[in-house]
Amino acid sequence: MWHARDTTTHPPPSPDTCAALAERAAEVGGDRLDLVRLGPPQAAGQCRHLLLARPGRCDCGRRLDDLGEQHATIVAAAGDNGRVSDDRLYVPHFNAMPDGEVRDFVAAVGTAQLVTVGADGVPDATFLPVLWRQDLLVCHLARANRHWKRMMDGAPGLAVVTGPDAYVSPSFYATKAEHGRVVPTWNYSMVHLRGVVRVIDDPEWLRALVGELTDHHEQPRARPWAVEDAPSTYVEKQLHAIVGVELAVESVEAKAKLSQNRSAEDRAGVVAGLVGTPGEPVARAMDPQPTSGLRVRSSGK
Repeated sequence: MWHARDTTTHPPPSPDTCAALAERAAEVGGDRLDLVRLGPPQAAGQCRHLLLARPGRCDCGRRLDDLGEQHATIVAAAGDNGRVSDDRLYVPHFNAMPDGEVRDFVAAVGTAQLVTVGADGVPDATFLPVLWRQDLLVCHLARANRHWKRMMDGAPGLAVVTGPDAYVSPSFYATKAEHGRVVPTWNYSMVHLRGVVRVIDDPEWLRALVGELTDHHEQPRARPWAVEDAPSTYVEKQLHAIVGVELAVESVEAKAKLSQNRSAEDRAGVVAGLVGTPGEPVARAMDPQPTSGLRVRSSGK
């Protein structure tokens, strides 16, 4: 995977390097190629054909999707402060999760990586159970976890909700036998919730949250456990050991990368290839009733 590059310490890439990046992008897919960060704005001109790249073509006339992946902008020019102007999640139109499915996805996963940045500029991340109430994502973490002490009320926060993921072998594709121009990729689903954070150290608020979280996850059980089943003095002690956090959601980005840009035959091959493996949840996301035992036979490369 390519990593962000800052030309304040490294010289900007040459046109030949830019061309190589375009070819590499076609091989691994846009979602596997991080932004190449150009320091001075004028350096962007050296990779103009990448800066103007859009799905299926680039300024230099090369096709970037011959191997089945389509790409939006590959290189983003940085401003004077060195930051890439568009920091949103990369979501090709065919990978966009339908709006009506996003809340159900977050509720089904039930967890998120909460990412914030402290006053010193150092990022922190904690894996947490979460609930999405209207425009608020609520959660709690251990009081002993110093992450909450480094959060500044009103500071930006990012919650990353990740569903099942799986490696996709080129051997799954029917087109492997046809022309061999196939490469590996990775299928996954995820939601990014962005907003501002607020720390909440209120026992009654925490009691309500813990009760709601417990009910949400215990509901499917034949004999659900409830917070009230534990001794009240014990519950009080446990509540003092946690701190609440609220993310006021300002933007939502949802992506389901499930081979939508492949042919029906290739998609069927991916589903069949993942059934009976740790990647079967991805197969079921692609097809709620996947067929087992049907695999694509291939030869040649």
